[in-house]
Amino acid sequence: MNDPAGRQQHEIDVVALDEGERRQAHSPVVRAIGEAKASDRARTLADLDRLDRIRGLLVARGVRAASAKLLLFGRSGFDLDLTRAAAERHDVELVDLHRIWHGE
Repeated sequence: MNDPAGRQQHEIDVVALDEGERRQAHSPVVRAIGEAKASDRARTLADLDRLDRIRGLLVARGVRAASAKLLLFGRSGFDLDLTRAAAERHDVELVDLHRIWHGE
């Protein structure tokens, strides 16, 4: 996705559309967007800020994503600041390997 103001491109690893929605729809309903990293570094608030910005860009382009969940997948977990921020927000889900394998 292009960011016309910042002249940057953003890649989204996970996009969950509303049931029955098609990618090609003029204004799809996006239920969640996410980013997956398999690095040795814990995910941080910067990762959450990036997803927040991307969601805002989608909304600005007419995509119905204002209430989309923000999903952060991290092999190496999440730093304390991100964990605290996510606990205070209903729109953020942190998914580590334990959660993937055990569903908890």
